Amino acid sequence: MSPKFCILVLGTPKSHQTPNSIKTQTMK
Repeated sequence: MSPKFCILVLGTPKSHQTPNSIKTQTMK
């Protein structure tokens, strides 16, 4: 997952700095 995608989903610029657990939730 690209950081930009995470920002679009979570709406926070710190999304790419969060643990992988958050990224997995975005992928679901």
